[in-house]
Amino acid sequence: MAVIYDMSRIDAMEGHEFERFIADLLRKLGYQKVEVTPGSGDQGVDVLAEKDGVRYAIQCKCYSADLGNTPVQEVNTGKMIYHCHVGVVVTNRYFTQGARDAAKATGVLLWDRSKLESLIAQVQTTSGEEPAVRQSGETFTLWTGSPLLRRGGIALKDREWKKATQLFERVLNTDPENAEAYLGLMMTKAELSDQEAFIQAYINQQWRLYGLYGNNLRHAKEFAGAELGGWFASLDEKAKAERKRRETETKIEQERKKTMEQERDEPYKQVILSYLSATGLVVTSTDIKELLQFTYPDGLWGYQKAASLLNALCAEGKLIRVEEEKNSRNPVPSVFKLSETERRFPNEERAKMIDEEQARKIAFKAEQVETERKRLEEIARKKAALEAERDKLQAELANLKGLFTRRQRRKIESRLTEIDLALKC
Repeated sequence: MAVIYDMSRIDAMEGHEFERFIADLLRKLGYQKVEVTPGSGDQGVDVLAEKDGVRYAIQCKCYSADLGNTPVQEVNTGKMIYHCHVGVVVTNRYFTQGARDAAKATGVLLWDRSKLESLIAQVQTTSGEEPAVRQSGETFTLWTGSPLLRRGGIALKDREWKKATQLFERVLNTDPENAEAYLGLMMTKAELSDQEAFIQAYINQQWRLYGLYGNNLRHAKEFAGAELGGWFASLDEKAKAERKRRETETKIEQERKKTMEQERDEPYKQVILSYLSATGLVVTSTDIKELLQFTYPDGLWGYQKAASLLNALCAEGKLIRVEEEKNSRNPVPSVFKLSETERRFPNEERAKMIDEEQARKIAFKAEQVETERKRLEEIARKKAALEAERDKLQAELANLKGLFTRRQRRKIESRLTEIDLALKC
């Protein structure tokens, strides 16, 4: 059965799936020694291939937005590491001007959406597969109607916003239900110069387009014919898929941050449990704030952070909330104690941690004492040096005689005044 390559299906691929797809595509195009590099430490190269004695280092990027120059720089470095002749960046989208400039400077080849479509078409032609099935959004072309519409499209492309507005308004003066003219007016106000720019903005920032230019966009969809309406429908599906993808990424990122925070808080929780195991006291967020400030003097500890640690231990069943502390300047911190389980089954690691904590406190105190001793020694040394200098200057001042010693006398007296002030401090 013939394989049908659908660009919408390719757009939905995740990174590794896209890499395997590109590798398979290259094999069908006659490339040899095609291999997908390992996922980690690939040095910016996802696929290696060879054709006609030329080795290619290829980076694959399945994105929802245009690519900048970072992939170009990465694959240019990667091709040298893998001893390849040519670096290639292939994507399902397009490249920014910065990426094109970087590619021109480094000799890296850029295979964008159009190039990818032509390679797929080449495979289908040579293998006898059916033509690629594309959504109407992939095939519909704007500004194919009246000459005024086409001129408006050219003005958009040239970024002549005022001229484009006038042309699209002239179309609406004679045809008030022309959907493409309404779309053109919206694109002019949003400064979207071509169809691809509108697609990207619609998929990635649909809310913004509706919020700022909603009337023209609604009229464009309201008066759209079957072909333009199908194009809008395909864009709506892509926008929905993009929102879902971003929501998923946001959720994953939130979970990752939550896990990292829990891992970061674990040592502090153990200090709290160790303290309660050793003392058997009840604690509030005020107590824990002071404990953690002493244990980790470089940390920035507040009541809210201390309270969050106590609440987390309470949720884990390691502490019990005893009562609310009413007479406090802080927002009603709770009082906690060890749970029955924690008291009944002391943890060996916690006992070890108590010993380590006490040793740390002793070491910290010893360090403070040593620092103070060095400070006092330095003060005594400076004082002795100043006193010796004062005695020497006083002796020199007593020996000064004659008419021409006035300047030297004033200089010595000024220095003696400075020394007296320093000794008083």
